[in-house]
Amino acid sequence: MPRARNVSATRKRRKKVLKKAKGYFGNKSRLYRYAKDAVDRGEVYAYAHRRKRKTEFRQLWIVRINAACRAEGIRYGEFIHGLAKANIELNRKVMSELAIHEPESFKELVAKAKNRTRGLRARPFYFGVEKNLQAIVEEAAKNLDSVANRADWDNVKATILGPNGSLTQIAKGIGGIPKEDRPAFGQALNRTKKEIEEIFKSSLTSIEQKADLEALGTEVDPTLPPPANFTGGTHPLTNTRRKMVSIFRKIGFTVAEATEAETEWFCFDALNTPEDHPARDEQDTLFFTPEAKWNNIKQKKEEAYVLRTHTSSVQIRSLLREKPPLRIIAPGRCFRRDTVDATHSANFHQTEGLYVDRKVTIKDLKGVLDFFLKELFGDQVETRLRPSFFPFTEPSFEVDLRAPNIGKLSDQWIEIMGCGMVDPKVLGLVELDPEEWTGFAFGIGIERVAMILHGIDDIRHFYNNDFRFLTQLNQPT
Repeated sequence: MPRARNVSATRKRRKKVLKKAKGYFGNKSRLYRYAKDAVDRGEVYAYAHRRKRKTEFRQLWIVRINAACRAEGIRYGEFIHGLAKANIELNRKVMSELAIHEPESFKELVAKAKNRTRGLRARPFYFGVEKNLQAIVEEAAKNLDSVANRADWDNVKATILGPNGSLTQIAKGIGGIPKEDRPAFGQALNRTKKEIEEIFKSSLTSIEQKADLEALGTEVDPTLPPPANFTGGTHPLTNTRRKMVSIFRKIGFTVAEATEAETEWFCFDALNTPEDHPARDEQDTLFFTPEAKWNNIKQKKEEAYVLRTHTSSVQIRSLLREKPPLRIIAPGRCFRRDTVDATHSANFHQTEGLYVDRKVTIKDLKGVLDFFLKELFGDQVETRLRPSFFPFTEPSFEVDLRAPNIGKLSDQWIEIMGCGMVDPKVLGLVELDPEEWTGFAFGIGIERVAMILHGIDDIRHFYNNDFRFLTQLNQPT
């Protein structure tokens, strides 16, 4: 037979829950279940902060008892300890009520506690710990005097500061100290720990210096001549730059240089770069503060100073300083806000060229670049011009090359440089008549050329100062 459900106890329990959930409306067939869930949740929230309130009240009682104890010339910890010695059991709520409403009764309790703690007040609970802490400091200094290597140093440190070290064991005893004495004990412990850590740090520095001297071997006489088999050499980027310059010198180009700090007009405005161009944002270009001034850098207006993002500014200064015809290359260091990775660097090197004369055409540009690239990569190089855009040239091109002897990049088209005919607006900005003068300009990265020539896949190798890398590519001086 099925169990009876509507017995008296069940009905009473259901009636009690529904009464607590009075006003609850829901599906009639599930009314009791919904009501029970609502009541359970309400009771949980009703007692959610009970522990916190209890803690706050306990703190209030302790503050009242402590204030009354101080007024009678005894500390809270001594008072509680004295009552325990006298076998007096009172909870803190009762004692706080006595302290506020029955001060005479509280004074009697204080007197009993004082009788039981007489002789202890002059000596704190942690009396003798200070001496133990000082002994640990002296022990650490003494043991470290005989340490000669890192392994022994670690062993000594473990005996004092390790999980089972002497100082750690003392620190673990803080739970047995009265609450009012713990701040003073903690301060003494922290002072000792800091002092010991300084001793260990000084000892480790001495050990490491000694190990470094041993690794270097015997002291070298700096007046002796260097070994015969060691010669200095030039950096791979210096070698690549010199090679590129020597090629252009064969066809009449001269080297022009300028400062690495530039003004915004020479770096952007004179090159027909509009003010809203992304290259002029602080996210791409490194600007100096408005207060920065250089006496050796001429400004066109009151424009800002920047670290040059290309050596095209050298071309502008050369055109303002010299009259055409003009053939120059401008190798040098440039700076941009690039995230450093295998192919980008915030600091890099570039060579830019400029040729201005009467009746200069794209055929002249193609002839110069073909000669340069074949001298650089070999006679089997193929080149092509691919349309592109630069603010300071019109038309503009990207130069691609294909060669059979450049490692894993062999026999495939790769981008190598940018170029184009000088925009008439740029010529006008440097006070040249575009109807009379024409020209072309180009730019190529020195790191890019060096990476292709030597099969290097990460630009950061050039700046890491790794002697092993540099000696493979240097040329003896």
